Amino acid sequence: MGFFQNNCLHNQIYQSLIRLGKHKLAEEFLSEVNLVNKKYDKMVIEIEGKKEETIGDRILGLIADMIISNMKRLYSLSSKPKDESDFQKQIEPFLNGLVSNMETSLAKFSYSTNINREYKLPSNEKIDLLISVGDARIGVEAKYDLEETSELQRLLGQIDRYIPYLDMLIVVSYHSLSHNVINVIKNKEIEKGKPIRIVTPDKII
Repeated sequence: MGFFQNNCLHNQIYQSLIRLGKHKLAEEFLSEVNLVNKKYDKMVIEIEGKKEETIGDRILGLIADMIISNMKRLYSLSSKPKDESDFQKQIEPFLNGLVSNMETSLAKFSYSTNINREYKLPSNEKIDLLISVGDARIGVEAKYDLEETSELQRLLGQIDRYIPYLDMLIVVSYHSLSHNVINVIKNKEIEKGKPIRIVTPDKII
């Protein structure tokens, strides 16, 4: 407890000044104490409010790890997708079913959590998942095969449009990726200045 928050102490000082006949000084002291206490209380309220919603880098990383842990269930689909079209059919129910499990997992962080499927960003494009935890916004985009040049280029364009509205993007690839493709995505991360995590069947980057 700080000096000015110790009511017993400043009351003793006030009474001592009164007994010494220093009435004006006593009133000035009490007025100053009240002023400082008001500033202190306001500061505490602001700090507590920010603590409730602000997500630091470390917590953001832990939240991302929890999301990735849930997303890795994608590799255990009962029916293996044959192609892009088949993958899109299977990803829909998978992501819908994942939402409640993910909400339960993220509840441990004690922040307000909201998970949206096919969320429409201000860029008018829909992202597979938008996960809001406190003040952090994490996007998840699932892809079938980024080794296809057209699919990789499409993803890079999506990153350009998604990233201004996100604190982090998680790209989940159903197939393994070459070092070249991974490097292209990580270069985009450097360009945009925001973290992009890459998840494949055999690694997390």
